[in-house]
Amino acid sequence: MFESREAQLCPHCAKPLQPVRYGIAVSAMAIRILDALDAAGPRGVSAADLFQVAYGNRGAKFGSLRSYVNALNRALAPSGVAIRSDRFVYRIVGQMRQRA
Repeated sequence: MFESREAQLCPHCAKPLQPVRYGIAVSAMAIRILDALDAAGPRGVSAADLFQVAYGNRGAKFGSLRSYVNALNRALAPSGVAIRSDRFVYRIVGQMRQRA
């Protein structure tokens, strides 16, 4: 289900390529969030567990996760995919369930 965790390198210049999920280039935190949501499938991930995946013990506030997910949703909008929450569980919804 998960792609290789090793950095992909450009075949021409050998620089690391930006990771892509759902057709957009994403950061390391976005990868952690999206991979956790993909792994959970339709049942989703509890808000507390997703916060732990995203921030660990870095002393962030829970509002930081909501803000990050909102920004991630804006980036994901062209792909037809969104992260939705009922305040307790986060899920990926949308047309394209396959990462590209």
